[in-house]
Amino acid sequence: FRRVLFRVKVDANEKGNKKNTAERAKAIKAHLELLSHAASCDGPPSCALNNCQRMKKLFEHVKICDISPKKSCKVCSRLLTLLTMHSRLCTVRGRCPLPFCDRIRERNRRRKRQQQLMDDRRRQAQNQLYRQSEQHA
Repeated sequence: FRRVLFRVKVDANEKGNKKNTAERAKAIKAHLELLSHAASCDGPPSCALNNCQRMKKLFEHVKICDISPKKSCKVCSRLLTLLTMHSRLCTVRGRCPLPFCDRIRERNRRRKRQQQLMDDRRRQAQNQLYRQSEQHA
């Protein structure tokens, strides 16, 4: 279970290669589909997919991993990256069956709202400076 399912590497020489980019996108899409399948699947005996069982083990690993913060564990880091990708595309209203998806979506909403508030304050400050400079001119 140490083998990671979604190890997709791109050599430095091949970064500009469109074929490699397409392969990477295809692999990521396949892993996102597997992620969704594994989250809603009941497992054996109704599902005999080997990769489904592996993904379920990765879900369990992330839940019980002792390494803190999670980013220092390669398995957790890669799975959380996939979950973050999923959460950006997730259209489920209410509770998503994927682990951590709801929390990641909520965190993203909070960050977006904070960014909007900062942008609004910045705009207000600029407008105020502009108005003050017009009054003194």
